[in-house]
Amino acid sequence: MKQHPSSTIQQGRNPRGGKRDGVAMVEFGMTSVVVFLMLLVTFDFGIYASSFLAIQNASRVAALRNSGGLESADDQATACSLAIEQMRGLPGIDASFTSDCSSGLVVVTSELCDADSPCAEGAGGFDSDPSVKVVVRYTLPDLFHLPNVGPGVIARATHAKVRAIS
Repeated sequence: MKQHPSSTIQQGRNPRGGKRDGVAMVEFGMTSVVVFLMLLVTFDFGIYASSFLAIQNASRVAALRNSGGLESADDQATACSLAIEQMRGLPGIDASFTSDCSSGLVVVTSELCDADSPCAEGAGGFDSDPSVKVVVRYTLPDLFHLPNVGPGVIARATHAKVRAIS
């Protein structure tokens, strides 16, 4: 069995003759920036997806409640409180968050759509019957908001037919 002389196999040397000390650190430094940015984009996407689902649910709950009758169709205060309850846990909306929903982080509007006051989609929305339109807007706070990656405001509009007309 032939033995290799100790001069050809040394710590930190490539068998082909070139030095490789520190190459792994340089490779790690070059790829870590890309991996870190991908991690931030993934985190931002999770915030956007979670916020969109919460806002969609908030507008649905507020529209369902305000569609109970003509007298409750434009009840802004109740629609606001229901929407905020559904959005608890989103960034900026903790247990102590309160708002009148006219401006700021959360904006909620509720309106009655009928033949006398049509919404943007046309008179009555559904077969010319009275309906309720609730719009919930949520302004995302800047966490690590990367430029040109996602929206700054998420909005959702929900229509519901008024159930009790009297």
